Amino acid sequence: MCIKIASRGDLLLASPAFKKLSEIYSHVDLVVGETCKDVADHLPYFQNILMINDRNFFVGNPFEKIAAALHLKRLMQGYDQVVIFHRDWRYGLLAKMAGVSIRKGFFSRGANLFLSHAYKVPMHEHHADQYFKMALPREKILDEHCTQLKGLWKFQDREQGAHAKKLAEWGFEKSKGRWIGLGFGGGQNVKTRTELKSWPLIHYSQLADALASKGYHIVWVGDREDAKKLGEPKQGLNLAGKLTVSETAWVLSQCDKVISNDTLALHLSEVMGTPVIGIFGPTDASHYHPRGEKSDFLSLGLPCSPCHRDGYFPPCLYNHRCMQELTVETVVKAIERKQ
Repeated sequence: MCIKIASRGDLLLASPAFKKLSEIYSHVDLVVGETCKDVADHLPYFQNILMINDRNFFVGNPFEKIAAALHLKRLMQGYDQVVIFHRDWRYGLLAKMAGVSIRKGFFSRGANLFLSHAYKVPMHEHHADQYFKMALPREKILDEHCTQLKGLWKFQDREQGAHAKKLAEWGFEKSKGRWIGLGFGGGQNVKTRTELKSWPLIHYSQLADALASKGYHIVWVGDREDAKKLGEPKQGLNLAGKLTVSETAWVLSQCDKVISNDTLALHLSEVMGTPVIGIFGPTDASHYHPRGEKSDFLSLGLPCSPCHRDGYFPPCLYNHRCMQELTVETVVKAIERKQ
């Protein structure tokens, strides 16, 4: 059994490990949070996908948290092995209470009391590599291609045709020309809500103007909360808040390039094989950067950055410089450099 409750982007980063586990073992199940099942349903590496209420588990009141934890413990009972794709020691405790003999997870002072196998993470190792090596300690990663995400998402039957028809009605057609997707939002999931991961919206608007002047078609993608902040942009096709995750993945697959904050759109672009330029500030680019051949990432590398630690973003004392000072011209040059 694999335990990966949240978030959607992290599920994608763990997908190389999921795939390899499915090749080694005849039966692999996944426990995932209800808010992330729409991603898990497109990772065809499990016999069963089991769910828990992740809102209750992470941000519920004390009684809801306890009930969700006990439900997770019950789901683990009867399994010989559990692979925990989280760093919190409490998962190992629940697995031990459930009687699971092999409990793989990440090394920490607390977790080691409850894990049978603990992986000690190098400081700047990419999360896809971390997940792979923790889950499969006997496997050797010969190069980064072992943990690249391209091709690991699988559309369900007739999804792509339905998506193409729906999006054409809204004005998105590949035949119109060169499309660039803008993943302008993010930073919000069941565990965390922050604006700090986002390049300023005014910069994205200026970027859209600059790219349109060069003949590109612009498409904006994001969730409903992102859509509220965006309003109606002056430039480009606004699909923010209108698409399912699968429809978003299809749109990104049709783009020539994607510019994105460190959020789901970045990782969806990778699994689709679309070149993506990631914009990083408070999060560590060495952990999350895109690794496709024509992909790239931008970070100012300020002394205060990265400041994100295990889901926590401290209050910014420097006026969000890591994002504010990254210029539109720098992003345009990165796009042209990676043609």
